Amino acid sequence: MSEVPPARRINYRHQVWRRLIPIDDDEDKTKGETRSGETALDDDAETLVKSPKMTLELYLKEWLGQKKIDGVREITQQGYKDTVDIYILRHPVGTKRLSQITPRDVQDLYNHLQFRGLSTVAIKGVRTLLRMAFRQAIVWRYIQTNPAADIPAHIEAQGTM
Repeated sequence: MSEVPPARRINYRHQVWRRLIPIDDDEDKTKGETRSGETALDDDAETLVKSPKMTLELYLKEWLGQKKIDGVREITQQGYKDTVDIYILRHPVGTKRLSQITPRDVQDLYNHLQFRGLSTVAIKGVRTLLRMAFRQAIVWRYIQTNPAADIPAHIEAQGTM
């Protein structure tokens, strides 16, 4: 078996990988340069934890549990749970792996909700919840970018173009 460069080593027991960053010519190159001119970050704060089997559904359940621990009011928690159960998990995006969700998937969800006749306010509520949840996933190092961040806030009224 050939040896894997340190920057690409995967620990399957804990599903951890190291992010790669480019090395500037002016920077000290003692960080362990790889063949591709990139280096692995050794700082534990920069380690990303990969949960390969975590779907959006499992993640949102974990996120909702954390909201309860954070002391979010019960009525707000129920609103979050209803939004997740009624609007997000009934769409195919709910079964996708968290790490594989793209901005296009999020846009498809919004389009689906719009075609179902959901109000603009309700769609914006779904958008707000997803943005909060994906921001927390970044903090928890489940994903690197927020797929809901760049989706426009303006959603056209049904029947107009």
